[in-house]
Amino acid sequence: MFDPVPVLPVVVPLGVAVLAGLLWSLHRRGRLSWPRIVVAVSLAVYVAGVVAHTVFPIFRGSPQARARGPTTSRSCRSSTTRSPTPS
Repeated sequence: MFDPVPVLPVVVPLGVAVLAGLLWSLHRRGRLSWPRIVVAVSLAVYVAGVVAHTVFPIFRGSPQARARGPTTSRSCRSSTTRSPTPS
């Protein structure tokens, strides 16, 4: 029915690109040290995790299915009790 876009082939290169950018920036400024490398690695993993959990899942499918919207039953509405009207 719907084919989800795989997460790892998108997120891993993004994390590597963020890590490369951070390390290049640190190296260019002459501030490259082991503690900063560890922070850069953890930041790249964090960015990849945030993107993986906020952007995905992305589904590839027919536009007709997307136009219908999600299928929810009416029984999922919040059950608010109304006070009976006096007769």
